[in-house]
Amino acid sequence: MSDRCILIADDEEIMRMVLRDTLEKEGFSVETAEDGMTALELFQRNHFDLLISDIQMTGLDGIELLKKIKEVDPDLPVIIMTAFGSVETAVAALRYGAFDYITKPFITDEIRVTVRNALRHCDLSRENRALKNKLKEKYHFENIIGQSQVMQQVYRLIGRLAASDTNVLITGDSGTGKELVAHAIHYNSKRAQSAFVSVNCSAIPDTLMESEMFGHVKGAFTNAYLSKQGLFEEADGGTLFLDEIADLSLYTQAKLLRAIQTGEIKPVGGTKTKQVNTRIISATNKRLETEVKENRFREDLYYRLNVVNIQLPGLSERPEDIPELANHFLNKFCEKYEVELKHLSHEVLKTLMNYSWPGNVRELENCIERAIALSDQNEIRLDDLPPSLHKPPEYVSPVLTTDGIDLNNELNHFEISLISKALNMTGGNITKAAQLLAIPRRTLSSRMQRLGIDLQNYHFLGGQYDS
Repeated sequence: MSDRCILIADDEEIMRMVLRDTLEKEGFSVETAEDGMTALELFQRNHFDLLISDIQMTGLDGIELLKKIKEVDPDLPVIIMTAFGSVETAVAALRYGAFDYITKPFITDEIRVTVRNALRHCDLSRENRALKNKLKEKYHFENIIGQSQVMQQVYRLIGRLAASDTNVLITGDSGTGKELVAHAIHYNSKRAQSAFVSVNCSAIPDTLMESEMFGHVKGAFTNAYLSKQGLFEEADGGTLFLDEIADLSLYTQAKLLRAIQTGEIKPVGGTKTKQVNTRIISATNKRLETEVKENRFREDLYYRLNVVNIQLPGLSERPEDIPELANHFLNKFCEKYEVELKHLSHEVLKTLMNYSWPGNVRELENCIERAIALSDQNEIRLDDLPPSLHKPPEYVSPVLTTDGIDLNNELNHFEISLISKALNMTGGNITKAAQLLAIPRRTLSSRMQRLGIDLQNYHFLGGQYDS
């Protein structure tokens, strides 16, 4: 027996009996009402998955019943029944939200198929809405990790942009989370129930980009056997995220500019334009101002895209966020690989904090995933980290400018670099390292203490360290 309950409203008793008998044989639970007002009262007291209503009833007719029910439950599918001569009225009911209509007299197979289709459509609509609500929760800007002051400024900007409809340009190095921010803006905006469409502009050949953006009609070019909807149209009512926007050719930039200016697109090979309402969020790790100066990016398009700019900081600019991010990824990958929850050792956490992270948050995520895959203990240790994280720091010769230089600071950096290399070469053996540096062991120990060099912070490929 199905747990679906159907409400039938019809002032003809025979019709109510026929429909009830037909649907109960299909396994549905059925309630009937002899007029619209009774149907409305039943609807207000009980849960129904579908309404089948005659359009002509005394008192509250089918159209008015439809309107009142849709005010309470917009998702409830409604099937309208009408006599053959009243089809125009039934078509009008579709504009008020009816799923479909059937004309009397009808065969029972017709009602069975229409009911099944209506319930299936309702299920898909509710699943789609639930999925979008989950996405909105997932991409709420408060879920973007980081409590640093610079990230708090980003959160405030995301919140304000979500309430507006303006175009946004997100800039920052690779791995800083530009697409995550684009998702957060979309799923916290009034467009959240519409599509979020993402495209990597550097991944699509220029010869195909126009078709991808604006679609094409059948026969527009070789192998165009069917018409194809473009990304602009797919994102109509929602958001189009253009990642790596600086990689678009000047030809495609001109087409994009026109679409943004007019709100119209023309499919490749087509003769008619289509109106679209698509918000543009773009992103790049390049400096578009430089691209404009060097004539690789249109200035007019730059100003259309860069109405508001969000500059995402690199991970090295917010080291205080590293512990929270690292533990987030630790929990994520322990759950993904179904292993017991691990924790980061004190040495690992200090190493993560001291690393420069050229690959930003993405590099940190990959680092933690690798550690989970390699670790056979409950604690993540230095051995589980990539070799690049525990290499001794390299000293880079400073450039003296008219602004001057901090000599003591540079000498300290130089000493740290040499001592770290010596310790690494000797596997952490202070005595042997002192011999390599031609200084007494006590002098080396004293300098290490002054410079804050702690052997526990270093990973050595071989040998023993002496204390």
